[in-house]
Amino acid sequence: MNLLFATFNLFSSQISLLPTPVSQQNEVFLPRPNGSYALGVRTMALVDETRLDPFAKEERQREVMLSIHYPTALRQDTGCGEQQQSYSKYMPPTTAAFMDRVYAPFGLPNGSLERISSYSVPNAPLLHPEDKAFPVVLFSPGGGNSRLLYTTLVEYLASTGYIVVSIDHPYDAEIVEFPDGRTIYVGNFTTREQFEFLLSVRAQDAIFVLDALHQPSSILGPDAAPNVGRVAMFGHSLGGTTAASAMLNDTRIIAGANLDGAMFGPVLTHGLSATQPFLLFGQEARSTSLDDPTWNTTWPLIKGWKKELGMEGAKHGTFADLMTIVEVLGVKGQLVPGLEKLLGTMEGVRAVRVQMAYVTAFMDFILKSGGDEIFRGENEMYPEVTIVR
Repeated sequence: MNLLFATFNLFSSQISLLPTPVSQQNEVFLPRPNGSYALGVRTMALVDETRLDPFAKEERQREVMLSIHYPTALRQDTGCGEQQQSYSKYMPPTTAAFMDRVYAPFGLPNGSLERISSYSVPNAPLLHPEDKAFPVVLFSPGGGNSRLLYTTLVEYLASTGYIVVSIDHPYDAEIVEFPDGRTIYVGNFTTREQFEFLLSVRAQDAIFVLDALHQPSSILGPDAAPNVGRVAMFGHSLGGTTAASAMLNDTRIIAGANLDGAMFGPVLTHGLSATQPFLLFGQEARSTSLDDPTWNTTWPLIKGWKKELGMEGAKHGTFADLMTIVEVLGVKGQLVPGLEKLLGTMEGVRAVRVQMAYVTAFMDFILKSGGDEIFRGENEMYPEVTIVR
């Protein structure tokens, strides 16, 4: 279950839902990615003609929404002047308005999310490196969350030389907005059996996206040739477990990472083989201090390269964009008391930099033949991170 959504229900039951002031300020930007590449982004819906959507009330094919972030040859400007309009909005209008209402009880002013833009240029041409194609990484969001709530994370990774494909799983995310204006809202999943089934559908979504990437003319342009025979996948919460499940079902996904998510589903039965490296990265000492035994259960079942990291000051919500959003909007002082139980005590931008330094190093190690030195001991650049095991 999505802790962001669950905690929203907890807090909204404890505070008065007074009208939140409307934000009248100008456009603001997410933190600029610090990788070497400028970014393009494409958003699109893909229909899986081989599957019916098991959650739809009427019979129809399964459909997913994607955001694809990738290096582009276009130069980024400084965020000023007319070129500012070429950057992608953080969320499309209906989604932004909906999420404003969701987070209003936390203290976010109305109209906040509509103000935010990212540093990706819509539909910019894919940069073609001279030596080999950029590696592909799939991303799956936390249960109940929109893929868009992780834009800062995926932009960071893409800017270092990756094609990052973020997947919205309809009826799982709070809202999925399609290019034609249709919206699908979150379903009602409460039992373990329902979550096990949802996990299997999510894994199928990821495999379908990989299949679609074999036809690059409809995804990244006619000259694109992404290497989808050797990809990695990561996710937050339920998305991290989705990565492990997808790895078990498709050998093209050779590595995975779980950001602070409980492990369940087929990985607890089958484990991961010696050729399937996996990274567990969570809030501080997750495997020992939380009422969640699943990381300890999973650990001996991961037969290949594995690491568990803990991040001091982090909570479950630290691994999404919410605290970063609060900071770029300048509304931290307006938040209701007690949100540190959800968001942690780290600064949002710092939390992104720290977690993505390790996620990027992991992807480099697996997909770019990089070293794993950062995982061998404590690092003075990132004192918040502990190598748990």
